Amino acid sequence: MIARLSGTVSDVSEGRVVLDVSGVGYLVSVPRKFADSLDISQEVAIFTHLHLAEGVMDLYGFPDQKTKDFFLLLTSVTGIGSKLALAVVDAVPISALAAAIEEGKADVVVQVPGVGKKIAERIVLELKGKVAEYTGLASADQIGADADIMEALRSLGYKRDEVAAALKLVGDEVSGVEERLKAALRFLRKV
Repeated sequence: MIARLSGTVSDVSEGRVVLDVSGVGYLVSVPRKFADSLDISQEVAIFTHLHLAEGVMDLYGFPDQKTKDFFLLLTSVTGIGSKLALAVVDAVPISALAAAIEEGKADVVVQVPGVGKKIAERIVLELKGKVAEYTGLASADQIGADADIMEALRSLGYKRDEVAAALKLVGDEVSGVEERLKAALRFLRKV
């Protein structure tokens, strides 16, 4: 099993990354917002899950262990495959999705492309009580870090709205002041 890869990003496309690890290029399907935060030649560690099905091997990658664990919880739901679980993780911030599941709000889950009412209800039914730990991913430390990032980027001339939008795109999966600042800058440079 391949649990984590560390290497150099050699190619990034929508939802996919080629990670060069000691001369071997691994094609990894990742959430789009994670792919958007990566640059060519960047050194990165990706937490991975190798999915084997009917002779096909697909490698799925995530920025951190929490996101990977949540993805695996989603794949444990009857009728949810790896591709749909990745779409869910990509479409809705994990903390918001976990809160909706804990509150029994299938209507939030239905907003994900490819998830119908029955699948959304199944996700809520099978995961309620199992995802409470994911509802508080935006900790007090992260909120304080975001305030520092806002101040730093505003001093560089970025507008409050631009920085807020970039931090929203960064989401809850990226933690630490430096990592969040770098990710926010990548989004701001693309605008």
